[in-house]
Amino acid sequence: MPRLRWVGLGLLLLLLASPLQFVVQGLVEGRDLGAAWRALRAPKPAWVAAPAPSVPAPFDAPRIVGSLRDPELVEVSGLAGSRRNAPLLWAVNDGGNPLRLHALSLDGEGLAAFDLDVPAAGDTDWEDLASFRWQGTAYLLIPDVGDNRNWRRSVRLWLVEEPPLEAAEARLWPVRGGELRFADGARDCEAVAVDEARGMLLLISKQTAPPWLYEADLGAWLAGTGAPGVARPVGPVAIPPPSTEHTDSWLRALLHMPTALDLAPDGSAAFVLSYAAGWRFPRAPGEPWAEAFARPPEQLALPPLALAEAAA
Repeated sequence: MPRLRWVGLGLLLLLLASPLQFVVQGLVEGRDLGAAWRALRAPKPAWVAAPAPSVPAPFDAPRIVGSLRDPELVEVSGLAGSRRNAPLLWAVNDGGNPLRLHALSLDGEGLAAFDLDVPAAGDTDWEDLASFRWQGTAYLLIPDVGDNRNWRRSVRLWLVEEPPLEAAEARLWPVRGGELRFADGARDCEAVAVDEARGMLLLISKQTAPPWLYEADLGAWLAGTGAPGVARPVGPVAIPPPSTEHTDSWLRALLHMPTALDLAPDGSAAFVLSYAAGWRFPRAPGEPWAEAFARPPEQLALPPLALAEAAA
C-alpha cells in the first residue's frame, strides 16, 4: 500500500509539473499570465451541424504554377507581392529559422536572399509579411507577432525599405522597429496587412472564436514616439464555422484559424487564409473594414496545401 501511495504521488507531481513550470517561467520572464489564462478558458472555434452556404469567389479553379526549391524555405509564414520590383514575391520563414528575406519569381524560383540585421530575441516568431507604399517609398513590414501561449505583453514590428534585386546577398537594416500591444491583452496573431490609403495596420487574432479584427495607427507607429503602438479591437471576422459532416470535425475547427491576411492593392477586398480554406471579403469604396469583415465572405477554392500560412 505505501508503494502505491508513492506511485500515486509521483503521477500527481508529473501532472502538475508542466502547469507549474509554465507559471514559474511566466513569472520569471514577466509574461502576461492573466491573458494566457483567459485564452485557455475562452471558447474554442466551434463547429455546426451543416456547412454554412457560401458564394464562390469570382476566380477560375486554382492550379499549381511552381515549387519552392530553396531548401531553406521549409516553413514559409509570410508572402507579399512586391511594390517596387513587380512581378515578384517576397517571403519569410516562420520563427526558429534564419532571419532572412527571400525574393521569388511568380513560379517560386529563388531570385535573391537578404539577411536582416535585427536583434534575434527569444520571442522571435515572424508571422505574415506586408508590402505597401508610404510617402512614395516601397516598404516591407515584418510582423514578429506569433504568440502561441497568448502571453507576450507586446509584440514587434520591423520595417525595411524594399531592396533592389541588384543588392542581392547584402544585409538589410530596418528603418524602423518597435513594439505593438493589443489593447485587450495578449493575442496570438498570424494575419497582418497594411491599408496604405488609411495609414492603418490590420491584424486578425488566431485563437479566438470568432477571429477578431484589430487596427493600429501605422502613421503614429512610424512616427516613433517611443511608446508601444496599440492595436484596438474593431469587430469580428465572419469566417464560416466548419461542419460536423467531417469525422475530424474537432480538428477542422482548429484548421479554420486565420494564418494569413492580404488586401487588394486598391482596397476592394481582403483575403484571409486558414489551414483548411480561404475567404475573400469584398469591400465597398470607403467602407470600414469592420463592416466588410462582418459579412459572410466568398469562399476561394484551394488546392491541397500542407500547413498553409502564407498568401499574397
